[in-house]
Amino acid sequence: MRISGSVLVSGFVAAMMMVTLGCGSAKKGEQSLSNVSGKVLLSRGRPLTGGRIFLRPEGGIRQGIAAEIGEDGSFTLNNGEGDAPVLPGTYEVYVIFGNDPSDQKLRRIVPRKYQKISDADTDLFVQIKGDNDDLMVKLGKS
Repeated sequence: MRISGSVLVSGFVAAMMMVTLGCGSAKKGEQSLSNVSGKVLLSRGRPLTGGRIFLRPEGGIRQGIAAEIGEDGSFTLNNGEGDAPVLPGTYEVYVIFGNDPSDQKLRRIVPRKYQKISDADTDLFVQIKGDNDDLMVKLGKS
């Protein structure tokens, strides 16, 4: 079977476009969402008062999205802050902390399985269906 040079060039151009555009962009026809918010609660129902929530798409096909967690446990996912687009789908839930002293205290009360993004140990998932979703994320016990 012979493959013409134009077919090879077309395949190469298509592959380069995929690399240039990246895997974090929305697929054709997928509508990114602009107003998805929620609340992060500890296992006993109290709000988590800091850190960042990180949602990684199930299957790891696209980039994850992150948002600051407020003192009342609330967060808002926003496309305008340089994160990947917020798209409908199922996401793994993680919590990220910095080196601030207040973050160190919170780090001790959040189970490790939610803090280690590289291990994919989380057992918590959220489903984002559309704009105005009000996600309730309740962290389990260690």
